[in-house]
Amino acid sequence: MHRACPYIILVALLALGWLLLEAGAQPELPPMARELLCRALHCQADELVVKPAEAARTAKADRFRVERGDDTFFVTSAATTGGVSILRTSGGLAATEDIGLSAAREVATALFHQVVANVDDRMRLISQKQLPVGGYLFVWRQECAPDVATGDVTTIILDGDGALKSLSRRHVMRTVDLQDIKIDRPTALETGARIATKRAGEGVRVVLRQSLLVLSSPLTVDQGPLWQLTYQVGSEGRLPDILVLIDAMSGAEVNPVWSAQPGA
Repeated sequence: MHRACPYIILVALLALGWLLLEAGAQPELPPMARELLCRALHCQADELVVKPAEAARTAKADRFRVERGDDTFFVTSAATTGGVSILRTSGGLAATEDIGLSAAREVATALFHQVVANVDDRMRLISQKQLPVGGYLFVWRQECAPDVATGDVTTIILDGDGALKSLSRRHVMRTVDLQDIKIDRPTALETGARIATKRAGEGVRVVLRQSLLVLSSPLTVDQGPLWQLTYQVGSEGRLPDILVLIDAMSGAEVNPVWSAQPGA
């Protein structure tokens, strides 16, 4: 063998290793996250630049830094729970005007129809408000019966001038029929009242403010149904409400490990 051959082979192997490293360092957005971001920005996937050095994976979600033009986004995708969140971290100019709640609702509604396919009359706007730090919050939730949500939730936050600040969406991962729910409402309310009373402390009155059955929740181990019970503390309601979460199949209390969207 020619003396140069080992050197050539070594160079070739190093080059191959570099190419593989480069290929491995270029992460791809999960399909669900890519589709949502492209719909929100009304762009093609090849317009998005995923920053390899700043992508991170945790036990529950994949996280990416994505650039498009002057805009930078922080994207979190949790395939196991069906959730995707998009946060615009830079780009554009600071909001110098405030379009008002009514105009912001029109902008958010148009964006909602742009990113959510097959919107039906079960999707309801359950929250709309101006935020104390500026901007506007809008939440849509899919409901299949009074006080029963499927778990499909979309949250949009706009800057004061109507520009997108953040967008999060959760698709239903598991379908459960109402007749298959093992913990009925009276049982859930009894358990919830006991838990809320214990949390509030001796002698403090708690009053049920809202009860919601979510058929598919990311807060349960298997994305199953969850009772979401909100209690007012004290007769005047000056203290923070107590939220009690109960697994609708086992009856066990669920302790959330991250903040959930309303109705999630």
